[in-house]
Formats: sequence, C-alpha cells, structure tokens
Amino acid sequence: MRTLFAGFFLVALAVPRPALADQTDIYVAAEMKRQRIPGLSVAVVRNGEPVKLQGYGLADVENDVPATADTVYLLASVTKQFTAAAVMMLIQEGRIGLDEPVGKYLESAPAAWKEITPRRLMSHTSGLPVEVPFERRPGWFLIEHTRQEFLAAATARKPAFAPGEKFEYSNTGFYLLSVLVEKVSGKTFGEFLRERIFQPLGMTATRLSDPRAVIPHRSGAYGLQNGVLVNRGHPTATSGLGTGCLISTARDMARWDAGLSAASILPGQALKQMWTPLKFPDGSESGYGFGWMIDDHRGHRVISHGGAFPGTSTHITRFVDDKLTVIVLANRDQVNPGALAAGIASLYEPGLGTLRSMQVQPDPDPGRTARMKQALAEIGAGAEPAELTAEARASLKRGLPWVERLRPVYSRPGEFQAIACETPRSPDFERNGARIERICYYRMQSGGRVVDWSAYFTRTGKVAELRPARE
Repeated sequence: MRTLFAGFFLVALAVPRPALADQTDIYVAAEMKRQRIPGLSVAVVRNGEPVKLQGYGLADVENDVPATADTVYLLASVTKQFTAAAVMMLIQEGRIGLDEPVGKYLESAPAAWKEITPRRLMSHTSGLPVEVPFERRPGWFLIEHTRQEFLAAATARKPAFAPGEKFEYSNTGFYLLSVLVEKVSGKTFGEFLRERIFQPLGMTATRLSDPRAVIPHRSGAYGLQNGVLVNRGHPTATSGLGTGCLISTARDMARWDAGLSAASILPGQALKQMWTPLKFPDGSESGYGFGWMIDDHRGHRVISHGGAFPGTSTHITRFVDDKLTVIVLANRDQVNPGALAAGIASLYEPGLGTLRSMQVQPDPDPGRTARMKQALAEIGAGAEPAELTAEARASLKRGLPWVERLRPVYSRPGEFQAIACETPRSPDFERNGARIERICYYRMQSGGRVVDWSAYFTRTGKVAELRPARE
C-alpha cells in the first residue's frame, strides 16, 4: 500500500468528501503511471452505498476509448466468490451437502476423491492441482473446452495430499464446483448465476466471458512484452468457468457488495460461514473461507480476493469493521490492484494507513521487542518459540508460505525495532482461535531488506500469530 505523502493521514479526517474524491484521483493517476496501467475503474462503497464510481485512463488503447464505471473487465479469480455463493445457495436449499463426498453428485468422481467435499473445494483444502488440467497448453484460455474434457482430465489426478490436511490454492477445485452447480441445478453455470444473483441485484453487465460476443463497453486486455504494451485476448468461459471467467463492471461490483451487506442473496449465517477461516484439527487457521481470503490490516478485519489473468488484474477489499469496500478493475496483467485498493481505502479511513506512513512509537515494554526478535531467530533455526501459543506453533509447522521466502531476512536479523502497538478495531478480533488484546508491529532490516512484522498478543501475553505485516 502506498500514499502520496505521509502527512496526509494526519489531516484526512478534516478533509471534506469532495477533497477526498480529488485525492483519490491524484493517487490513482500516480499509481497508474508508476505501474503502467492503461485503464482501470474504481468503486468505493460505504455502508452499502457507492460514494465513488470512476474510470481512469483508457479502456481501449487502440481506439482511444476512456475507461468509465461501466467498462467491462474480466474478473479473473474474483469469480470464485460468486461460485462459492452459488454452491452455498444449493446447500441452503438442501440440494448439496457441505460435507458430502462430491462423488454423490458427480458419478465420474474416482475412489481417490472419497474425502473431497464441497467444503474442501471451497476452502482450497482438497489436494487437487492448482491449475486446471489444460492450463499448460499454449493459448489455453482462448480455446473452448467441454465439461467432459475437464472431468476426464481432472478425475485422472489423485489428490496431492489428504483432503483437509492443508491449504493449497486450487483452480481445479473451483472449476469442479461450477460443474457441480450445473449437475445439481440442471442449469448452465451462467444461467444459474444470472437468475439467482445477477438479475436480483441488477448486475446487468455481469456474465461469463465470450470472446466472440459483441459486449458493449468491454475493455481491452493488455500486457507488457519486452516493455511494450500488447493485446492478450479475451478468454473463453469454458477455459476457466467457476474459477475465473466472469466479466463485470465497477458499478455492478458495487451492487454485489451492497447485496452482501444487506444479506439479500444469502442469509447472514451462510455469509458468516463463507467469511470464517477454515480451522484445522490442531487449531490453526488457513486464512481462507469459502471463495474469500480472511485477513486483517492494523486490527481492521479484511475480507478480500484478487484476480490475475492474462490481460487483467482485479481486487475487491471489504474492510468489515469500517463498512468500507474498495473495488479495483484494471486492464493489464502483472500489476498490484490489491495495494491500489488499500491505498484508496486509507484516504477514506485514516486508520488504514500503511505501517510505512506511521510515526515510529517505541514499545513501552522493550523486553517484549527483544523477545519478538528472538522468536523470529528461533523460527529461522527451526525451533518453536515459547512466546507463541500452541496453535501458532502448529500453524508454523503447517508450512506457511513466508517461512521459506523470508528466511534469509529473519534467520539473520539485523536492526529490529517496534513501530507501534494498537488495540484491534473489533472487540471480538481473533487469530488462530484466540481473542486478541493487542497488535504490535516491528521493523526488521537485514541484508539490505526491510520487512515489517505483526505480532498478535492474547490477554496472557502469548503470541497467537506472528507474520509479515500486510501491506
């Protein structure tokens, strides 16, 4: 997350709404230039109502067509939340069992899938491969694929690990979920979504991608090749189906957010289930619900998902405690819409500013800072720090992505300082099943790298989670 200047956060509360909108425009323009984004559209939603709907740059570079709030973009993996919602609708109606084997609904499911359930598929704990079976073919996303082709290739694969054992992102799993919706409902995936979600919410521009169709206001899809902007092409719906092939607009996505806020598509209890991170038997959490990533930023709960596909980058970030949502849809791949969305959010809610923008406040307990530095060094040596709860240690054993990626930093810690300690925004804020009383942030410099860390303290002073800070 980045800002125009650190001091902005000190005065943002006093800035009237029009000035906030202007600051957003300035910030987005700067980020588009820095990230070389041809065009993007933004929706800022507060309390279920859009307070900003805006397009920036060009939707169609070749024809000099400006981007607007009604420009149509490929959602990529933001599609997954719609797939999960469709499955949850059928679960609510008793037509699918959340913990029933998928073989009950798909006769072609092999015996090796007997422990794979809708819960495992929606939470990325099924063990099925990350990529869909045909994803490694050149130009695969521009080619039509039959459901039978997908099922034949997918069912030939055994789970890479016992279902439920760990989290591993799986596009195959969400494609399978969309086929499951079709089998149970008797409708195509596109028909089901249109009748049950898009039409009730007034999402008139949202549909499955089709490269042959004439779709008003559709954006180009661009990438960089040797530093030069190139066309990527529009994917077929059957190349991604429930995993990433919906198209939509900022305006429609604001309507989707309003529907979620009002619980008009699914009851609140079902949404809560979708937005609760999966817990493993040892008490540790996956950080993912059903089609949504569950996280936090400076004690503010965050429900989000991003999307990346040739020619597009997307993100929806819902700051639950603040009733603030930011949606960013961009027409170039290999950019960071999540950071852009977070930067926009910080203009509307100053408490969401980045750690880098904060004035350093020494920890009143220097011993605690020393213990956190030692805990990271122990993790680097393969030990289990006593400072961590049993659930936090179990989470580390599970093999978190950052452990290996950042080992060169924390295994040889250099300068280590406390940045600040804050109270979570929500009184029922939890990590790894423990109520959090305090979050402290630390900055480590090692080997020319700077990494900020978050430590989540329980009432007893134990650390329920220690991880790189969300930026």
